[in-house]
Amino acid sequence: MLNQVPSLANLPPTVVRQQIQGPTLRTAALQDPSAVTIASRTLQSAGNVLGDVSIVTASSLAHAGQTSLAELLSLEPGIDYIDYGGPQTATRLFMRGAGGNDTLVLLNGMRIDSNALAAIPPDSLQRVEILRGPASSLYGSGAVGGVVNLITQPDTPKATSAWTNFGIGSRGTTRYNAGVSGIDDNGWIYTLAIGRAKSTGVNATRPGNPDYNPDKDGYTQYDFSGSLGYAWQPGQTLQLQYYRSRIYGDYDAGQPWFGDQRIQTLRGYSMVSTNQLADYWKSTLRLGRATNNTLWQNAPGASFFNTWENQLSWQNDFTLARNQTLTVGYDHLYQSASGAIVDSATSPASVVGYPGASRTTDAYYLGYAGTFGAHHLQASLRRDRPSGLGSQTTGALSYGYDFTPSIRGSLTGSTGFRAPTLAELYWPNTGGSYVGNPALQPERSHNVQARLRYLQGSTEASITYYRNRVSNLIVDQLSDPSNPYGTYMPVNVGSATLSGVTLMAAQQFGSATLKASLDLSRPRNNATGQVLPLRTRRMLRLSGEKRLDDGWRVGAEWVLSGKRQQSDGSSVGGYGLINLTAAYDLTPNVELSMRWNNVFNRQYTLVEGYSTQGSSIFFNLGWRM
Repeated sequence: MLNQVPSLANLPPTVVRQQIQGPTLRTAALQDPSAVTIASRTLQSAGNVLGDVSIVTASSLAHAGQTSLAELLSLEPGIDYIDYGGPQTATRLFMRGAGGNDTLVLLNGMRIDSNALAAIPPDSLQRVEILRGPASSLYGSGAVGGVVNLITQPDTPKATSAWTNFGIGSRGTTRYNAGVSGIDDNGWIYTLAIGRAKSTGVNATRPGNPDYNPDKDGYTQYDFSGSLGYAWQPGQTLQLQYYRSRIYGDYDAGQPWFGDQRIQTLRGYSMVSTNQLADYWKSTLRLGRATNNTLWQNAPGASFFNTWENQLSWQNDFTLARNQTLTVGYDHLYQSASGAIVDSATSPASVVGYPGASRTTDAYYLGYAGTFGAHHLQASLRRDRPSGLGSQTTGALSYGYDFTPSIRGSLTGSTGFRAPTLAELYWPNTGGSYVGNPALQPERSHNVQARLRYLQGSTEASITYYRNRVSNLIVDQLSDPSNPYGTYMPVNVGSATLSGVTLMAAQQFGSATLKASLDLSRPRNNATGQVLPLRTRRMLRLSGEKRLDDGWRVGAEWVLSGKRQQSDGSSVGGYGLINLTAAYDLTPNVELSMRWNNVFNRQYTLVEGYSTQGSSIFFNLGWRM
């Protein structure tokens, strides 16, 4: 029987906030900064999560300064990244050694193109949830290495909240943003935010790179987000969400020297209806569309590549008994892509059109989570049917046992898959640096994870071992291995094994917090025995923050990365970076903050022939109501 509940119009805001259960909002009863939805597609408190999960908080995102989103995410265990000469260039995440397209990126729970990370400024987000390890049985294709969910809304909005920031830093970098969010007595929820950033940057390439151009390569970035929701009854909400970010990023394309520019625009639209249909039954219906449009402008001409992802999801969560939940869901995904390359050096100009391609995927999934005293169980099963690639069935089973109230051990077995992207399949051969391969087959993965975690008050420590065997791994391979700047083609490697150990610890001492993590990994091509290109096998992260009595907050980070092998078989050396942060409360509502990355201006390389940012300092003056 449906719940009979009064209208929210006569309830005070504090009660209204307790009743709203939107897709990225938490009820007051469950409000917990460490609670996540990413590990099971349902809200879980930190004590019940069996997966390897971490959270990037609103404070870290707001104080990122000149740090790109990918660089900020790489401060979390298990994540590494590369870019091609700056935050405005093409960016790839590696999670547990898996490739750039093997990490699924979500925006407010909606799938987006993982290649759009460069377009997203960190301070346009309110929270990031990270799940390490295969999760195709929950989310489908792409979640071989893990999942990142980017959230643009506050967890529980206040009656009225407004903010604005003005920042300035090295290399002419400026960043401004402003926003407002709130909830009223009638059940309306709203957020609105806008931002702009600009930087002159550094030279994206180094001498010796055939694309070298002795100029500076900067960027201009704009972002806008908004949402409007209405809780027309307790447990009954309808919400509209919109996000748009565009970056005009300079890059180098060789001679003739030209102000080469890469313009990337990410858009996300969604409508979400969340309905408590009965005491035991919650329904979430989501309709969304994500687009990623990229335009390259250079001396010979221009090219563009556009992707669309239309999505429909219907998830039903059933409470079977106390501490037992069953999830039944359906996902529909329509993906399409188109593009063209224009060469103005010929007369008349030649145009090579990208053959428009599309793919439809229908998927059904089941999930179960239960706690029985000291025993914890989580299982999921999913069947995807991507057109032209056959059915893909994936599953996961996790068991956890509480040895003591503070110590839990868990064991997980899971499978995953990734369908080739449309660009990997069909990008035309134009004599450029990339060509598609229509013979590609989907990747398949089999993963085992063992984890031991200690959690007691303000002390947390864990050790995680994983072994993920991937068949048909898709990697970009040079047509001529002796030329690292030649043409790349995606190919299926016979198999690869992504194995490693992650150690993590965090401790709070009064007003001081210390964190540490160590990744020891071996992402190996089984056919050659070689480490997969562009990954690092070892990374140590140390950070600390101290809040002083006089309103100051100071912090430091140390990142130590091992060497990484390049695509041509050579390697570049490791590096160590020290970053410093500080903030001072001028008033209860006004804060002055500073972030200084790479304090000692360490010169290092992520990709041979491309520059890194060097030392940068950024100051921000922020006001919040």
